[in-house]
Amino acid sequence: MSPVGRWFVGLAALALASAWAPSLAQQPAEPEVEERDEAWTTYDQAMDRGQKTAAADALLAILDDPEAAELHGQAWVELGELLDSFDMGYSALIAYSRAIAADPDAAAGSVGHAMDLAEALGDEPLLAPVLAANVGIEVDGATRSRMAYLAARHYFQQSEYGTATGILHMVKKGSRESADAKALRGVILAQQGRHEDALAPLLRALELGRDQGRDARFINVTHLNIARAFFGADNYARAIEYYAKVERGSEFWPQATFERAWCHFMVGDATGTIALMMNHDSPFFRDWYFPEGDLLRAHALFLMCKFPDAGEQIDAFIARYSPIREQLQAQVATMTPAEAWDDLRAHEAGRPTRLPPTLLRRYQTEDRIQGAMRTVDKADDELSRLANVSANPFAARAITWLGERRTQIVQTEGGRVLANAHLARSELAGMLSDVQVTKLDIMQYETRMYENASFTGELHFGDRLGRLRSMGTLRGHQAWPFEGEYWADELGYYRIDARPDCPADLIAGE
Repeated sequence: MSPVGRWFVGLAALALASAWAPSLAQQPAEPEVEERDEAWTTYDQAMDRGQKTAAADALLAILDDPEAAELHGQAWVELGELLDSFDMGYSALIAYSRAIAADPDAAAGSVGHAMDLAEALGDEPLLAPVLAANVGIEVDGATRSRMAYLAARHYFQQSEYGTATGILHMVKKGSRESADAKALRGVILAQQGRHEDALAPLLRALELGRDQGRDARFINVTHLNIARAFFGADNYARAIEYYAKVERGSEFWPQATFERAWCHFMVGDATGTIALMMNHDSPFFRDWYFPEGDLLRAHALFLMCKFPDAGEQIDAFIARYSPIREQLQAQVATMTPAEAWDDLRAHEAGRPTRLPPTLLRRYQTEDRIQGAMRTVDKADDELSRLANVSANPFAARAITWLGERRTQIVQTEGGRVLANAHLARSELAGMLSDVQVTKLDIMQYETRMYENASFTGELHFGDRLGRLRSMGTLRGHQAWPFEGEYWADELGYYRIDARPDCPADLIAGE
């Protein structure tokens, strides 16, 4: 705010006081008014002379004065504007966030620009908490919708679902956030176990997203969330329909295909389960982390009494995941969040890592981690530029603020990577223990099959190629036995036409 603007606000306040208490009009100005004017004098003079660095240092003097607390909100705003003019956008964002926290009314006019900066820098998590605490700020409708969505997403991440849902009602219909707001509402309902209730907002989000011309990523994520809601509602047929809508070229397709395989398993379609999981068994996904997928395929083979194949799948699982568990066992106990973050960056750069690369692979498609890495890169760039002018008090202070924010991001996201590594270690230990029991079950069932064959003279293994050959006679179909050779353009199109090898008196699982 300009000196004239501050003077006008002061006159308005005095005029209002005179209207209610005429006797005060003849009294001299109160000491705090004079002190407030004096506090801005150095800043105003520096701005008049075009000395922006001196003006920034003068604002620091105001912010360092605890008795000038009522001026801090406006001082943060004007410091943010100065830092912005120095092309120090990240430092400016920190200043604006502190302005909103100190004096929401004084900072109201800066909220929209602050959100622009946060979006450009990838650090909306810095701004979201202060917006969430001040959703009543007087702003225009478009700004309010953006602010409400960020605030709701913050409360969702804190598992405060009721508050998040309430704030979502502040998102204006027709705003660019309306599709995101509907999608978030659907996800919140699903998180609360209300899967059928989640379908309406998710389907509406899909419709709005298409109307708004949202990109394929939004559409694919929404298809995935709709499928999950149908799965949670035990409507596996509709879940399969929406999982299949996730495009093959999407980074979410491997996850969607895995979850779709679970749907087939839940409806008793073991061959469909095995066919879908063949994609993940291909070399194209060898560096992806899908231990549950490998076990799902083994379980489906087991239920079809294809014991040799199930045994081979389990042996492959043990060979693949035992070294990963051992690597986790050796590393996670002593690793710090900062070291986990460094490991993540090393993996992105193709360098050796302490954590298993297959476990770090998942973060290449995670918005949160990818955003955090871009944010830290921008912080590092700004810190290097600030170092060139660190002799100025405002620059030295900005280096401190930005360094603290960078450390906070590294600790938070590195801690999350480390926590997931601890969880993976525990889960793999359980899985590797369980498959040993499954191997014993396979041996017992296989022994029973051979015992039955000794009485009947027949092993109940189906005609492996007969049905396959018959498909070749169908118009528009071409079929041949799979011989272990994978082609990228075949992924997603594998089919298995087989029957269980279980005799009538031997059903696996009974």
